[in-house]
This record gives sequence, structure tokens and C-alpha cells, in this order.
Amino acid sequence: MDDPRQRPADPDRPAGAAGELFGGLYFNAGPARIPSWHHAILGYARRFNVPMETFVNSHMATGWDFGGKVRPGRQMVNDMQGRIAELLAKAIDQNALNAAMPKEELGQFRQFLRFYGGLNEKGVLVAQPSSGYSEWPGGYTQAGKALDPLTIREMLPNRGAAFPQIFQAIIDMQPTMLQPVGGMDRISYGIYEQVKPSVRLNTPVNAIRRVGDRVRIEHAGGVTEADFAIVTLPANILERVPNDFSPAKKAALKKVNILRSAKVAFESPRFWEADGVYGASPGRTS
Repeated sequence: MDDPRQRPADPDRPAGAAGELFGGLYFNAGPARIPSWHHAILGYARRFNVPMETFVNSHMATGWDFGGKVRPGRQMVNDMQGRIAELLAKAIDQNALNAAMPKEELGQFRQFLRFYGGLNEKGVLVAQPSSGYSEWPGGYTQAGKALDPLTIREMLPNRGAAFPQIFQAIIDMQPTMLQPVGGMDRISYGIYEQVKPSVRLNTPVNAIRRVGDRVRIEHAGGVTEADFAIVTLPANILERVPNDFSPAKKAALKKVNILRSAKVAFESPRFWEADGVYGASPGRTS
């Protein structure tokens, strides 16, 4: 991919050669987001003046499609929260948790569940604005009609339905997510600019050898020796490069499982924004 900073930022400019995107757009063929706790890579971005921006990793308006039934993420998340709270409240009312918690704490927990899950005074889940509307509210007397709560069966049609429920709880997916302005390779370019005089491009590595306690890299055009080498070749490629690694390391490289996967870039009008979707994430469809 060429450098997006060199392309005209004209959204009406038609695409040119195959693979070229409209002005200012880019495609991350690999990772596309950085969690806020990845301090090392964010430190590089800060040190090398790579501007960062927020990555909208999820959006409650996106549709979750299970078995052809598409429902808003906000309804799936909040109704599941409500149903779990409803079950716990029922267990408390039936004295099923008396052995697990002191009576005073059970009373406090019961009050918490009502607020947490959107329950009425009887501990029953009722329609909540947080889950969305079948008729959206408007001005004056147009109060709107909240969606009826879903059942647990409707929210968990299969085991895979649990993944989007806990997606944002995963440490690597917790807000706030970040991305370099212009694409992930902006960080690579930021580092490259600091060591540019020492970089050799188009120089394939032919072998990695030991020379006493030093390392020798055999490559196109010659040989480079050093005290140590930091090798960043993917394991499935490194395994095929002749080397002097220990038998254990060679065996480990052969066992690395490289997932077969693909990413596809496409251009289209921003049709999803017509439905109020201004972000997305894997496992969810607009």
C-alpha cells in the first residue's frame, strides 16, 4: 500500500489502479486497533510524534445476527443483564441464597439488582429505554414505546452468542481503543524515520548463523555480524530460513499454528450511518 499522506484528500476522486483507495482512505491488512493498556507501542507513538485517534470499537446500534434474526446490540446486552438480575432477585425472594449471604446484605443486593437490571418492585424485568424502542420518542406527547424484553432463549440461541455479550470485557477490547491517524503503519514509519540511515530495504535474509557468541545474518548482497539480532519474521517464515537455532526452538517453530484467515477491503457509501451506526466490531453486523 502506498503512503496515504501522499494521496489527495478528495473524497470524489475516482479510484485509479487496482487496489488504490479513494483519497485519504487506507486499509489495515493486519492489526487495526490498540488497547489503552499497550503502553509500549503507545509510548513509541508518543515518542516519535505519531498522532493517535479514538477507534470506535463497538456500537450498541449495530445488529447482532443469529440464525437470521437481527436485533440491536443494546437490546441484547441490556436485556441479558436484566434477565440475570431477574433470576437472582427470584432466588433471593425464594430464600435460595440465604446460605450464601447474610440477610442484611441480601436486602442491599436485592435493591441493587432492581436498579442494575431494570426490574419492577416484584423483581420482574420490564421494558427499558436502554434496550431501545420499537417506536422512538419525539417531541411533546410522543413518549415512544420501549422494546419488549427478550427471553434468555432468544438471546442465547447457541454458544457463540455469548461472545459479543462479553466482547468489551476482554482486556484487549476495553474502551478506550486507539489507532494511529492514517493507518497502523504510521508507527512503523515513525520508527523508520529514526533509524533510516541504517535500514536496508529489499534485502532478503538467506540464513541466521551463530559465530561463537555472536550472530551472523546472511542476506542478499553480503553478510552482517552483530552481538545479537532481534528477529521479527513470522514463525511460519522463520522456520523455513536456514538457521543454527537449538533443536528445541526448531521444534517449537514447526508447531506454531498459523490461523488461515483473510481481511477484505471494500469501498461503499457510508450506508450504516443512516441507521445511526457510527462504529463496528467483529461478530456484529450493521
